[in-house]
Amino acid sequence: MRDETIEQYYDLLQNIEYAILSAYEAERTLLDFDVIDALDGLVRRYAAEEQNRTPPKLRLSPRASQVYASAEHMCEWRLGRASLNADDENMIPPDQRNTITDILLSLKRLRKSVNIWNEQGGRQGYLGYIANFFRQIQRRRLTSRSS
Repeated sequence: MRDETIEQYYDLLQNIEYAILSAYEAERTLLDFDVIDALDGLVRRYAAEEQNRTPPKLRLSPRASQVYASAEHMCEWRLGRASLNADDENMIPPDQRNTITDILLSLKRLRKSVNIWNEQGGRQGYLGYIANFFRQIQRRRLTSRSS
């Protein structure tokens, strides 16, 4: 079955997932439910912005807050409103920036993915899936460099 959101926003989805993975690597007790809470908060935040409303006050656990902050920073970078790293001015080129609608579609698709992998793999099913996904990407890069 074709998933048009994945096809259209592959790089954006991958960037946000990398931000989630970074939070997981910093806090190995992170659970898929923390990721879901963070994604729910981000959907509410960007939906409010899209509708010119004040974002709601969020009550997130410390672990969900780490995911939220990491993913939000990546979203802000993809929107062209933040540098990638605090110590540089690495802004995304204007022709590669995303809209708030793009961000919302991607966050909702990621939330769906977390639910699917959580059902299949348990409390850290999604986190294990993305950790494995990025390990495979790294192996491919290392293999192609040594060829």
